[in-house]
Amino acid sequence: MSTCKEVGIVGVRAKNMMAYNSICRMLRRESDYKFAFGNSVSPAMHAWPWDIWGAGNWRKFVITLDRAQIGFGAIFIDKPNAVCCIELGLLPQYRGQGYGGMAGRLLLSKCFTQYGARLVESLALSTNLRSIGMVDWMTLEARLEAQYLIDGQEVDELIYKITKSDWELRRENT
Repeated sequence: MSTCKEVGIVGVRAKNMMAYNSICRMLRRESDYKFAFGNSVSPAMHAWPWDIWGAGNWRKFVITLDRAQIGFGAIFIDKPNAVCCIELGLLPQYRGQGYGGMAGRLLLSKCFTQYGARLVESLALSTNLRSIGMVDWMTLEARLEAQYLIDGQEVDELIYKITKSDWELRRENT
């Protein structure tokens, strides 16, 4: 029996929308939630019925490990500018094992191959080391110093990006 685990992303549908929302709810309840995701709740952190139909600018996914549902992924699509922004979060027991990076690369692939992106961005708070580790294929483009004030602490926002041509080169070399 193989011990190789396969990370996947499954689009939000009626049958997994409750799981998506449950995962997001568990992440919002973590004690360090604000330092991982910020003070406000992103639209990525809840699935709505219209997400099932693909209406609007968001595409949402349940991240899987074999059959287990281990996290959420979301893509915001800015069609006029051919730019996507990705967000993802994993449940605590699946962090630090490389699954977030794998899921991030699957989201990148979707952005470039299915949504016509020329550029993909990801934002991370400087206090969220897990998130910084998941954007291993991306380049730090900017640091917005003291962008947020979380529980009295100034927190920087980091902006990562990758162009389609850089993504294609990295894909060829792996």
